[in-house]
Amino acid sequence: MGGDLLQVGTSDQVYSQPTNLKVAEFIGSPKINILPGEVGKTGTLTVFGQEVGVSCVTHGPVSVGIRSEHLALTSPQQAVFSGTETYRENLGSDVFVHVAVSDGQHRVVLRLSPAQASSIRSGDAIHIAMDPAHVLVFDKHENRSSATLARSHEVPA
Repeated sequence: MGGDLLQVGTSDQVYSQPTNLKVAEFIGSPKINILPGEVGKTGTLTVFGQEVGVSCVTHGPVSVGIRSEHLALTSPQQAVFSGTETYRENLGSDVFVHVAVSDGQHRVVLRLSPAQASSIRSGDAIHIAMDPAHVLVFDKHENRSSATLARSHEVPA
């Protein structure tokens, strides 16, 4: 980071609550997935035109960060986006599935269990959901933007 101190905190805090995009991309393996998002006038966050269950105070284009363990396989009807498996890394207890997103411009990595990954073959269409509780939103200056779960996605107490 060029010798600049960007954030002070425990490793768990820096991993789960990075203050900016540079910190988010620096810590974690695999690297955090970054996708284009848009926050409408009502504060609703969309990724590839699909609502993800998050409300923001920022408006306009944003960068959306989501770690590989917070992406999940789902049905086409529940998907935020879809793509095609390009390759996988089998690490024993985890399998990193690399996906070319259907927009043709982005790639993501999902962290799956071997049992979950066994149902996918190279070239298969994959439908992906995001855990809205773990979506990170970064504004046009790459600083973390305040985001909260939308009412319809709140977890009951």
